Amino acid sequence: MRALVLIALFGAAPACGGLRQAARFEGDPRAGATRPESVRESVDLPAGHDRLGRVTARCTALPEGAALEGVWASDAGCSEALLTRALVERAARVGGEVLVGRACESRASKRAGAADVVCEADVARRSAHAPPTLLATGAAVAYPLDEPPAYESWRVRLEVSRRGRVQRAARRVELVGELAVMPVTHVVLGEVVARCEAGCSERGARHALRIAAARLGASDAVGIRCVGQGSGWECVGTAAGPEVEEPEVAVAR
Repeated sequence: MRALVLIALFGAAPACGGLRQAARFEGDPRAGATRPESVRESVDLPAGHDRLGRVTARCTALPEGAALEGVWASDAGCSEALLTRALVERAARVGGEVLVGRACESRASKRAGAADVVCEADVARRSAHAPPTLLATGAAVAYPLDEPPAYESWRVRLEVSRRGRVQRAARRVELVGELAVMPVTHVVLGEVVARCEAGCSERGARHALRIAAARLGASDAVGIRCVGQGSGWECVGTAAGPEVEEPEVAVAR
């Protein structure tokens, strides 16, 4: 039997320069990475496929109104959807084509009111001996190409300063827009800084800033300015929303 190779551990310093990893893989990788958007999902190991190993990802879901100073963007935006995207990306990097038996669970966190969310799955790839006529197996996994890679959220820290007395419930990040100038109808909810030292793109830092704005209940991130810093990026902006919330917006959360 081949010895299992530990590819990456949470918080460890991998060969790629000590970058924080979104997911870890334990197993036997195959040559030739696949595309994340082509990875599929199956309950059981499909016929004609070999199991390569197991992939795991985790984040900490913060309670409503939690302080965001120094928080990782992955925790500010923690969800099963984010973790699944992290699994898909890691599986694709080791040559995987199918996630098998994906399961997620929440566990009590050491942080008051928070929950540690863990998702894991087996990784499989079509066997070299499988017939060429074997069709793609399993259901497609939702992997939005209009967003930066999920792993970048594990490399961006947030600094958030709430402002004013206006308190809003958190909303989904996809409901947060970007504006160049503050509308006269809006009020400021907070100032946000998203910063990564390395291993992220400007797009990833901007998205992390919007994650923080969403936690503040903002409808928009205003006046975002980004600058490269060494191998990383820093973005700053203002979280804002209408002084009077529209009822249909609240329902959409």
